[in-house]
Amino acid sequence: MNCCTALICGLSYVASVNALQRVNVSLSLNPVAISEPIAPNFVGLSIEVPSAPSMIGRHSEEGPRQVLLNLLENWVSSTPSAKAVGTLRIGGNSADESVFNPNGNQPDGNDYNITHDDLESYEAFADLANGRVSFVLGLNFQRGSNASWAADEVTAVKSSFGWDRLGPNSAVE
Repeated sequence: MNCCTALICGLSYVASVNALQRVNVSLSLNPVAISEPIAPNFVGLSIEVPSAPSMIGRHSEEGPRQVLLNLLENWVSSTPSAKAVGTLRIGGNSADESVFNPNGNQPDGNDYNITHDDLESYEAFADLANGRVSFVLGLNFQRGSNASWAADEVTAVKSSFGWDRLGPNSAVE
């Protein structure tokens, strides 16, 4: 048996014997904050692009869903800030597989076409939320150095209903 093995075996034996004995431990904590507090508008929900119209309510069918707005507002009501709003993130992994393409020609590598009806669904939900929900819209950067798909979606959102209708702190990513 080499020296290291003997040392490990010895420490293991001592630890097992000491585990049977009661040990009092004192711990002092410094109450200094080690990070910034989480912003009140951190409360939110992320929805993949193809699921968004059915989750928020398809504009052309049933309209915006009050139940989703209620869920976001209930979460927000549990935050300490009066300025808090819920955040609805539409994107996630599916953002790079979705493209705004109103003519219906789905480019290779994309699983979902974002349509004008989808944008109208976002707008109807934003109207129902009336500033109580911020949107974060994921964009398709699958083309790498060519950001035309992302630019097309930003242009469509802006021309369809504008950023100001999407609520405070809204963004694209």
